[in-house]
Amino acid sequence: MTEDPIELAWTKLRGNWDDDAAHKAFVGLAVALQRLPDAARHYRESVADEALQARAKAGIDAVLRVAMLSLTPPKRDPHAAVQRTRRVLGRIAAGMLVVVGTLWAARGFQASQLASFGFIAVELAVVFVVPWERLTGRGA
Repeated sequence: MTEDPIELAWTKLRGNWDDDAAHKAFVGLAVALQRLPDAARHYRESVADEALQARAKAGIDAVLRVAMLSLTPPKRDPHAAVQRTRRVLGRIAAGMLVVVGTLWAARGFQASQLASFGFIAVELAVVFVVPWERLTGRGA
């Protein structure tokens, strides 16, 4: 049965506690093996010993620093905001065209019921609620 490489490296580090290179190598091994929590646990356990406390705190800081650097922000589409803005502005423009067209038609045909609030509200609901991008196949 093989021993855990983190445990072997920790044992080696404890024998060479004052060596900066040994601490860097231990943290580097933990990064390579994706075992930063184990490295942090060893350092946290060592904080209780006053003789090891300063180096242990520095080790915890090193583990945290490496962990924070390894975090990557979620991938974002740089064009998503532009596309969303275009969709919203497109719907606003379509809504304005529908309202102006309806009012123009109501006046031209002398049909005042076309200019009623209810009729225009239904038209605007169709413009803003119907998922046109899905229906036309142009949306995400």
